Amino acid sequence: GVDLDRTIQATINLERGGRPLSEVRLLFERVAAQLRGHSGVDGVALAERAPYMSGRAASPWREGRALADLWPPGQEVAYVTAVGPSFFATVGAPSLRGRDFTDDDGAGRAKVAVINAPLARRLWPNEDALGKCMWMDQSRTCTIVIGVLGGVWKFHALERDKILLYVPLAQSANVAPGSLLVRVSGNAAGSVGQVRSAIHAIEPTLTASVVFARDIVDPEFRPWRISAAMFSALAAVSLIIAAIGIYGVVAFTATARLPEMAIRLALGAR
Repeated sequence: GVDLDRTIQATINLERGGRPLSEVRLLFERVAAQLRGHSGVDGVALAERAPYMSGRAASPWREGRALADLWPPGQEVAYVTAVGPSFFATVGAPSLRGRDFTDDDGAGRAKVAVINAPLARRLWPNEDALGKCMWMDQSRTCTIVIGVLGGVWKFHALERDKILLYVPLAQSANVAPGSLLVRVSGNAAGSVGQVRSAIHAIEPTLTASVVFARDIVDPEFRPWRISAAMFSALAAVSLIIAAIGIYGVVAFTATARLPEMAIRLALGAR
């Protein structure tokens, strides 16, 4: 669900208690606008803090299905993440079926959401979820499903079974952006410096964690890489031992047949 080698996540550390929500949103918009003007930046999108490693709980349901039947007590519920326009295009999510969020998905407009395949199967088994209406709270305000994601990870890169729900930041009244997702091309190492410079250009006192998406999942993949390297090394040693063994057998056989070869030569064989 994300292009690990072209996506940068910049999480800005703010004193949330000392800044009003409107000021936080304006700050992130200014940083995003600054980054969009840089060469090598193909896209910028806002999101809640660490969108792949955090989320708020929700239990969406629909007409004709009881809430208690869909979400029995003790069962893990859905994780909601608020993101900005063009989020999925920015992170490179090729499995998205439907459309991405746009600037038109703002406050006062029809509520929309992008869900993943596990949630689509739970709410509408054997049906297409696109265009369907679901409820997020007791007000039963219709939230229209505009996109369905296939494989996308949450908390662990090797898991695809979490139930996920994405909503527009502009329609999330009490949610502030916490990170920027930047899609880059060209010099990857230089792009990290560009992102840091853009943040400091807006407010020099800001501190931020700027990492590639691959750096987020690398600790999870590292044991697999170590195991693969160990198995490769053992396979190489086994191959060398097998080659030495074959050479020894052939050499022994040839030495044992030396008298036979001498007699054949004496009789005129070439």
